[in-house]
Amino acid sequence: MRQDNLQPIEVRKQQVRLLYEALPRTLVAGTVVALVLSYVQLDVIGTAHVALWLSLHLLVTLARFLVWRWYRNNPDAEVARLDRISMAGALASGLVWGSAGILLFSETSREHQFFLAFAMAGMAAGSVAVLSYRREQAWGFITLTLVPITLQWIIAGDAMSVAEAVMTLAFAAVLFSMAAVTSRHSVLALTAEVEAKETARRAAHDRDFLRLLLDTIPARVFWKDRQSRYLGGNELFARDAGLDSAAELIGKSDEELRWKSRAADFRDTDEKVMQTGQPMLRAEEKGIRENDEVFWREVSKAPIRDPEGHVIGVLGTYHDITEKLEIEAQLRQAQKMEAVGTLVAGIAHEFNNMLAGITGNLFLARNKIEAGNAESALEKLKAADQSAFKAARMIRQMMTLSRKDQSLLNLLPVDLGKWIHEAIDLPKATVPANIALTVQCEDKPMVVSADTTLLLQVLVNLINNACDACASRPRPEIRIALGVIPAKSEFLRRHPGFATTECVKLSVSDNGTGIPASKLSRIFEPFYTTKEVGKGTGLGLSIVQGAMQSHRGCIEVESKIGQGSTFSLFFPLLDEMAAEPVAKVEQAVPVPHGHGETILVADDEPEVLSMISEILSNLGYRVLAASDGQRALALFEQKPEAVDLVLLDIVMPNMLGPTVAKRIRAMRPEIPLAFCTGYSQEEMRDELKDVGNFRMIGKPFQVVEIGRVIHTLLRGS
Repeated sequence: MRQDNLQPIEVRKQQVRLLYEALPRTLVAGTVVALVLSYVQLDVIGTAHVALWLSLHLLVTLARFLVWRWYRNNPDAEVARLDRISMAGALASGLVWGSAGILLFSETSREHQFFLAFAMAGMAAGSVAVLSYRREQAWGFITLTLVPITLQWIIAGDAMSVAEAVMTLAFAAVLFSMAAVTSRHSVLALTAEVEAKETARRAAHDRDFLRLLLDTIPARVFWKDRQSRYLGGNELFARDAGLDSAAELIGKSDEELRWKSRAADFRDTDEKVMQTGQPMLRAEEKGIRENDEVFWREVSKAPIRDPEGHVIGVLGTYHDITEKLEIEAQLRQAQKMEAVGTLVAGIAHEFNNMLAGITGNLFLARNKIEAGNAESALEKLKAADQSAFKAARMIRQMMTLSRKDQSLLNLLPVDLGKWIHEAIDLPKATVPANIALTVQCEDKPMVVSADTTLLLQVLVNLINNACDACASRPRPEIRIALGVIPAKSEFLRRHPGFATTECVKLSVSDNGTGIPASKLSRIFEPFYTTKEVGKGTGLGLSIVQGAMQSHRGCIEVESKIGQGSTFSLFFPLLDEMAAEPVAKVEQAVPVPHGHGETILVADDEPEVLSMISEILSNLGYRVLAASDGQRALALFEQKPEAVDLVLLDIVMPNMLGPTVAKRIRAMRPEIPLAFCTGYSQEEMRDELKDVGNFRMIGKPFQVVEIGRVIHTLLRGS
């Protein structure tokens, strides 16, 4: 059914409904008038005529009453049919009342004629009120009621009768006009009523549909007033808040909900959005589930404005990103493992070179000692020592690269200019000897907020990709450039989320084959790769892009077929004072010595145990050596007060180092404690969490390092 036809049909339906609702009162009133009229006219009219007319009237009245009963049982019947039946009833009633002007008309009594005319005029006037909802029915009833008596007066022919006929016709004309006006007003009123009901129905439908949409959206939605009191929300948000329905939110504040401990933080962000008039988009924060479990969510808030543009509240939405972050962490870890696998060949080559340098210098040192040239032998030993610690530094970088990031992200102020010179050692080891790798770095502070573990992974990934891209070129080359550039307006238009006017640009360029323009738009998609089958998972660049987003930075790519590609990373520049101070390398640092203090040393590697024991003895300490954790505990239990410091390996047979430490601390809580291990503290977090205060010494170590740690611990005790 067409929408423009709906309103007239609804109006007509209301007209018919009102006619049928008024019918019982009409029948009762008509019957009363008919009985009175019959009684009065019996004085001058024969009983047969009165009985005939009254019988006709009662018959029509009964028929109309039965129609009304049928309507009560079938109110939804076709409107046109109901209208036709109502019209037929009105006309039938009009015929009966018109017949009274013939059957009950007295030719001898003027008084009875006037009474008959009065009764019929009253019925005609009443029809204007009752039947005016459908003026055609009123007009038909008036015509059929008044025409017969008018004709009777005209036929009588005398002046009085003619005058009565004229007055009756005039009265009928007035009633016709009144019926038309009343009908028009009733139609307008009914139309307004129908429109109001339709407007209310649509408003209710829109409200219900909006509520359905809000409750169907797979996100939490809420809105507040200027005082940060809730005006509403969807059902998902209400459940998070610990409520049974969204209606319970209205009027509440965050202090009254499950997350009341964080209410001040939420109010601060609300105020910031409402005061600045700027939205807060995709902020990550912790939330609390119904079972009090902590989860991660991505929150966006925007100001609500009235028609004049004034901020009157805040609209917020968030969704659970815990699973997304976990998947991203798994993807990062998978990419790290891929990068580590790529490093193996280059690292093996680099380590062989280092081992060759170590063994060669040791051989030369032995020859120099045998020849009595101690000074020259010392130089060779220093060279072997440097190669050993260079290998150790590379191992630590590999452990950093492969370690799972338990805290998701650890952003700290880092001077990239200083970081790049140390970090480049690991990826440089993977670059084949025929590929030239150059690093250009501006000599100025370049402090950014960065996670160095993630940043190292990004650098390794980009260098590996560059190696693959230029490996087939006659003179392959990779260039790394680092510097500070201004964030110009064109750059900010490309990256509207970039917050500073200056940035640090780290670019990795190659002179390889280049990337086709048709593929550039897809290179950051997970599992999409331009490499041959078996030469990459397609995770690398998606991880790089995700890492830059985590650093509030951005990435750009320039590539030309046959000329190479440049990947540029942009980081917001921080104030140089924000950088962590970097200790300068000291030359000829003296090693602190002891004064006969007793140190309990435990390590399951005999060579390491012997070496540490001899070093400590040479530094002036008395050493108790144990080859495993159980032996170390037994030695301590013999004379617990005689031991001044305990130095333990972490992983040992029979009893782990942390277990030994806890048992010893149970006997002497204040005893200084250190661990000497090849593992990082991050990797041994669970084992070390209940040990208490301790120091870590990484293997391999320099004598000055272990000397300082022991001296500091003993002095502190």
